[in-house]
Amino acid sequence: MRVLLAAALVALLLLLLAGALTIPFAFESPFMWYKFGMEKVSLRTGKMLGLSACLLILLQLPPPGHPDLEQPQQRKGGIHR
Repeated sequence: MRVLLAAALVALLLLLLAGALTIPFAFESPFMWYKFGMEKVSLRTGKMLGLSACLLILLQLPPPGHPDLEQPQQRKGGIHR
């Protein structure tokens, strides 16, 4: 069950990354209308790399209030073995 959940999470993240990489094609800026050839390819590549870097950085943030990520409680008293 755990492997299936991990596979589903990886598939969801790859789908999210693929969706982010289509943004420069779906919403083309007016600046791109006047570019041809390698200039257009390099601008789109730069936008795609920037979007993927931003998404990968944002995916590293921990969810707020996640119980596994909280600081462990300090034990009061003497030495515990």
